[in-house]
Amino acid sequence: MNELIDILALAENDIVKITWEGHHPEYPQTIIELMNVLGKSNFIVSDYRKHNFKDVISNIDSSSLEQLSCVITWIVRSERFITGGWKTQLENKNLQNAVRKAIELSADNV
Repeated sequence: MNELIDILALAENDIVKITWEGHHPEYPQTIIELMNVLGKSNFIVSDYRKHNFKDVISNIDSSSLEQLSCVITWIVRSERFITGGWKTQLENKNLQNAVRKAIELSADNV
């Protein structure tokens, strides 16, 4: 988890460095690395559409680890389907909030 916490902090600092090149965003390496680390984490689930994204995002503090994992998976996959999806979710702090809460809940279960 320490690697994830560290890369999350670095990526958060680099959100302002996201640029648009033509019709797509160019992400700093830290953000790409964050998505790669998340993509290999236990927070990725196959049935990520099981919970309503907006409901979970609006209730992060009361969300379960399963719900947060669905949101994290949705965000990690979002760039495949929505150009600039990562940028939007990072700027809105949805990913950071979901990851931090998921880490907290994971630590509680250890």
